[in-house]
Amino acid sequence: QKGLTASQQRTDQRFEELAVAQKEFAASQRGMQLTLQALAKQVGGLSDRFGGGVEEAARGIVYFVLTTDLGWKVKILEAGWHKWGDAESEIDLYGQIFDPQRPDTKIWLFGEAKFNITTGEVKRFAAKVKRVQPRVEGELYPVLFSYRLRPEVLDAIQEAGLHYIGSNGRMK
Repeated sequence: QKGLTASQQRTDQRFEELAVAQKEFAASQRGMQLTLQALAKQVGGLSDRFGGGVEEAARGIVYFVLTTDLGWKVKILEAGWHKWGDAESEIDLYGQIFDPQRPDTKIWLFGEAKFNITTGEVKRFAAKVKRVQPRVEGELYPVLFSYRLRPEVLDAIQEAGLHYIGSNGRMK
């Protein structure tokens, strides 16, 4: 009987140790969850900042290319939501441009800026251009901007009748 009592005491002690360890693990897990949530928030903030950086770079580079290479006059390029009739779209680059060779033609720059453009994004942008073009007074000049571009994506851009300006300031 003494052996059984001692064994029961050891079992009780192990259960108590296990309960303490479980509480410590739960506290540690809660701390880890809070840390992961904070990290996710920080990564999201970096993503927002970086995305905005691409758009800001695109506005400057596209402005420079259109004014120097094509000799066009460019009003301020902006980003945001625009509504054309019943079509509303978020756009990274938007503004009026003037071609001195066609002074009576209203031309609107309509652009998307990404770090790395995919063929899927080219298709979505081309569809957006088709939705918006009939609702715009004048002509759209659709431009895609990126830092990186794979050859098959450039092919898709050209097949869709879109324009491309790279971060190096070259039009393709």
